[in-house]
Amino acid sequence: MAKVTVRKESQVRIFHLSGSINAQTSGGVAEEITKSAESWPEDKAVLCLVEVDYVSSAALRIFMELWKDAKSCGCELILAEPTAEVGEVLQLTGFQNIFKIVSSVQDA
Repeated sequence: MAKVTVRKESQVRIFHLSGSINAQTSGGVAEEITKSAESWPEDKAVLCLVEVDYVSSAALRIFMELWKDAKSCGCELILAEPTAEVGEVLQLTGFQNIFKIVSSVQDA
């Protein structure tokens, strides 16, 4: 089961994700983030992945859709604190060429 919590710090909206994001949970994750983003009003948004233990191709698709939505509104979507396993998946799929990936939320 995946969970999303949202907080705002200054002009940055932070989405803290936890659990496994797969074909069964990715739709709910995307819905929660989209609902909370309110048309991406900030200049930056961060997906904090420190408590995400698994991402499937469905999760990667959701990340790309969110990135496109945010970009169309002038918002930079940043991935922060991926676990070693999630970081490896992001590297293998080339996501470092699309997303800014940082080691901490503060670095975003």
